[in-house]
Amino acid sequence: MNPLRMLLVLVVALVALGWTPDAGAQGTTHEVDVIAALTGPGAYIGKQDVDTLAAVERLVNKQGGVNGTPIHFTFHDDQTNPQISVQIATQLIAKGVPLIMGPSISATCRAVTPLVVQHGPVLYCLTPGVAPVRGGFQFSASIPTRDSTATVFDFLRKKQLHRLAILTSTDATGQDADTALDAVSGLTENRGIEIVAHEHFNNTDISLAAQMARIKAANPQILIAWSTGPPIGTVFTNIQQSGLDAPVVTTPANQTYQQMKQYATVLPKRLLFPSYLYTTGELPRANRAALEPFYQACTELGVKPDLQVGFAWDPTLIVVDALRHAGINATAEQLHAYIEQLHGFGGITGTYDFRDGNNRGVGASSSTMLEWDPSGNRFVPAR
Repeated sequence: MNPLRMLLVLVVALVALGWTPDAGAQGTTHEVDVIAALTGPGAYIGKQDVDTLAAVERLVNKQGGVNGTPIHFTFHDDQTNPQISVQIATQLIAKGVPLIMGPSISATCRAVTPLVVQHGPVLYCLTPGVAPVRGGFQFSASIPTRDSTATVFDFLRKKQLHRLAILTSTDATGQDADTALDAVSGLTENRGIEIVAHEHFNNTDISLAAQMARIKAANPQILIAWSTGPPIGTVFTNIQQSGLDAPVVTTPANQTYQQMKQYATVLPKRLLFPSYLYTTGELPRANRAALEPFYQACTELGVKPDLQVGFAWDPTLIVVDALRHAGINATAEQLHAYIEQLHGFGGITGTYDFRDGNNRGVGASSSTMLEWDPSGNRFVPAR
């Protein structure tokens, strides 16, 4: 019999027995839904999430996709609006999706959390500014704000900076920071650090003159200014106008080359971040293998490897790893079970171990203090 005819006969027989070609053989694409801030005040974050996930998509598909099936990230714009985030998530849940990546920022992620935390789908938020419920279906990128704050206080102790002022926004980002600061400042080892002023502002405020006057009068050795997006520009402007000369620590969410360029004329003389070594290229030996494809992706994107570009990198590869092991048709329960037991996963942020139930996989040991070096146009370890 002709070999081609024999093959056709074999295929017909297998189909009759219930066999179907796998998705990869059919050339189909496995879609993963992503809620991101593509417009609105958080768009500078959402844009970088899009770039990072697109880079991961190219990398994964060059490696054969997910068990032979190409992967594609489908983006849904929540306009940096929590209500729209909820609407999108509700629609995706109604479709029965097992997995959602995003949202991009704390407020939108928090809004979606109640919809998924108990029964799924898996929600992998691309922000550290939320506190996942232990054992729940929500995961959060990077380390929690409390660990970032602990890194700041470790730095203050080592540098013998005892007089601290704090300025936080009244939104979800600022509330998260206040909770973390209250907890960390109350630790025994930090009793020598005095909070000499703690001021708040609304994101819509243009002038912070009153707050800055009180902060300056308190004579701090260092200021923590915790806010993201356009409001941090207002903060930097008001710090400059006040004449305060103390170093300023801000959230790592602001550690982007775009922000440094945009606010170059109003940046504090010393601007520090609790951050991650992948932005400097100085990863521990165990994690260097993860750094090369990330840097290659940044080169292809035409961007420098700052924090925000890398924020979504590890979470996306963790999701891809879960799909490869649990299968592209895995349920939310199967994906959740796999990630909950994942350990020894080498990423650019650190080596992940989810078995403690914190739904992050990494902690304070992955964080370090960096600062902006305007003369070299780069982020460097804080001196």
